[in-house]
Amino acid sequence: MQTTSFVLGMLTIISLIFFAAVVLGMVKIYSLIRSFKGLENKIEDDKRNYYQDQERLHRRIDEDANHIHDRIMRESESSYERLEQQRRDILSYVDSRFDKLQTKSKEAKS
Repeated sequence: MQTTSFVLGMLTIISLIFFAAVVLGMVKIYSLIRSFKGLENKIEDDKRNYYQDQERLHRRIDEDANHIHDRIMRESESSYERLEQQRRDILSYVDSRFDKLQTKSKEAKS
């Protein structure tokens, strides 16, 4: 009887220790699963933020490129207009000098 009681007591203690180990293992697994889900959510948030940042960056680059292109076009048009005005001024000056030269030439012949 004592041997049976001793064996049953030892089996009870071993089963309690085993049960406690199983419970602790399940708690640890549950906390790891929660931590893993939190990390997955963080990764998804980081991916979303990365793609949003990339989209904003591309949009900004496009806007800046368009701004630069527009500015270059305005400057080149302005330069062309200034050159065209200078060409007209030079032609007008040369034409007036040529007319004076012709007038002097006709006066010299008369």
